[in-house]
Amino acid sequence: GRKEIGVKDLILKLGVGVIFFIVVVIIPFLLSEIEQYKRSYNELHILYEKQVEDSNKLLGKWKSDYAKLEGEYADLLVKSKSVELPFYNYSEEEIQILAKCVEAEAGEENFNAQEYITKVILNRVKSSQFPNSISEVIYQRRGKIPQFSVAYNGMMNREVKKSTLSSVYKVLVNGSDLPDYVYYFYDKSVKGNWVNTLEVHDIVEGTVFAYKKEDRLDD
Repeated sequence: GRKEIGVKDLILKLGVGVIFFIVVVIIPFLLSEIEQYKRSYNELHILYEKQVEDSNKLLGKWKSDYAKLEGEYADLLVKSKSVELPFYNYSEEEIQILAKCVEAEAGEENFNAQEYITKVILNRVKSSQFPNSISEVIYQRRGKIPQFSVAYNGMMNREVKKSTLSSVYKVLVNGSDLPDYVYYFYDKSVKGNWVNTLEVHDIVEGTVFAYKKEDRLDD
């Protein structure tokens, strides 16, 4: 009986010792580790938020600087009064009409579509199939149908954005990779119209740029 009691006392003492060890050593250690983890997490979170804040400030500065340069570029070109290139010599008034039409057709931020629409209009000016000035091309009617509806629905009455002027001048100065035989564009949502019979060159920002087979052969 004494031996059995001795074993029970030993087990009881061991149990108390283990509990004591857990309470005195393990739990404080775990609490310390948790606290350290919290501090590290908070420090990393603060560092991350600062990096995000710094990145946003830098991005904002880049955007601001780019917009400023873009505006200065457009102002400089507008002040030149005309653009003289081997194939083009347009007045400021003609370029304003061109930019207003381009912005109305493509939208204010669709710069790739703006570039291609500018080139389509210039392609028409160069072609014997169409009038030989920007304003005449834009305001042309075939029968009673306007070639550019924005010229008659009031969408060109607004002041043009400098970014659009920059897009137009970019094409005037540097050209575009849109071929000279592409004379047409339309919204990709258009169905059941004669334009759907044209050959598609490309679709850019929701605008389809197209041509007639015979125009490509004649090019």
